[in-house]
Amino acid sequence: MTGYVVRRILILLPVWLAAYTLTFTLYHLTPGGPWDREKPIPPQAMEQMNRKYGLDRPLWQQYVDYLGGVVTRFDFGPSYKSVSRTVGDIIIELFPVSARIGVLAMLLAVGIGIPLGVLSAARAHSIADRAAMLVAVFGVSVPSFVVGPILIWVFALSLAWLPPGGIDGWRNHLLPAITLSLFPMALLARATRSSLLEVLSADYVRTARSKGLHEALVLRRHALRNALIPIVTIGGILLA
Repeated sequence: MTGYVVRRILILLPVWLAAYTLTFTLYHLTPGGPWDREKPIPPQAMEQMNRKYGLDRPLWQQYVDYLGGVVTRFDFGPSYKSVSRTVGDIIIELFPVSARIGVLAMLLAVGIGIPLGVLSAARAHSIADRAAMLVAVFGVSVPSFVVGPILIWVFALSLAWLPPGGIDGWRNHLLPAITLSLFPMALLARATRSSLLEVLSADYVRTARSKGLHEALVLRRHALRNALIPIVTIGGILLA
């Protein structure tokens, strides 16, 4: 197991290097630069900015310097927008908020998506099944940048149940977490339904039913455990 984990980590290194190289190359091939504004900046000021941020150096030196700073000091360089802070400072400040919202969104997705898929599979081709899959299709089809403003308008502006923004408390996290949870919730619901329907047609499930076990017991003890195996894999990808 340890050897497998080490190999997977070693495989990540060339992938990260390739992603960095591709991003660096595309950035310099794309027309324009970080100082482009509607009102042109004087050439002298642009030269000073390029000298300050090291953009006047040869491309190979910029490539090596930035990569060396990330690897040796975990330094992602200065921020072009916030002169007083570095990219690392911004990540340290905002990552805990993003992590809380992401974890809360995933808990909502798992807590709603999997039961929704189980209900849909247990009542296959019924009204409950169609309603659950309708919710799943909505979650997959409607992008979060559309759902977010709708939730703000309904629950923050119209009903005044939740704050429209801020990061001070758990109530501030609810609307963004719900917005982010819809897509993974829909995927988990559809995947759970598909996996559980396949398991319910297996021989060992029919054997359990033939022994006279209650349908809820068959579903919970025999079918759901095996159906959740691919769901765990999908959930790990969605969490990332």
